[in-house]
Amino acid sequence: MKGWAYVLALSCVLPGQFQVAPSAAQSIEARRIPNAHFIRIEMIKFKPGGEDRAFELEDKYIDPARKLSGVWPLAEYHTQTGQWDRIYVWDLPGGLADVEWQVNPTQAKFLAALSKVAGGDDKALAIMNEWNALVQRRESTVGHYHPR
Repeated sequence: MKGWAYVLALSCVLPGQFQVAPSAAQSIEARRIPNAHFIRIEMIKFKPGGEDRAFELEDKYIDPARKLSGVWPLAEYHTQTGQWDRIYVWDLPGGLADVEWQVNPTQAKFLAALSKVAGGDDKALAIMNEWNALVQRRESTVGHYHPR
């Protein structure tokens, strides 16, 4: 009786966790999402007047460091409507494992280039801290698409 209570409790705690659509051909073996390319989407809302200063920092330091490092977002949108000022789409070539890093190799490559452009690690970090201080709100989500 105790075993059934455990199974019942577990099924209440993990709804949908192990639901499998009925299909005679479906496999119970582990498998990855086929042909999935993972991305991180970041939405930015600047403090009032903050976007102008962000553009200045980008023009003087960040874009030259991107050019030097070869690290650019897949897409960068400057929105005219809605709650966000910017939307960035970043490539996650290592899939979901790329979000495990505090500073991933791509970010480190960009920061090394920014250090060269700015004149040192302390200056590079100060630039990024200033840029981040201009942000009022930020949300990120991870997803994938299937290249065609």
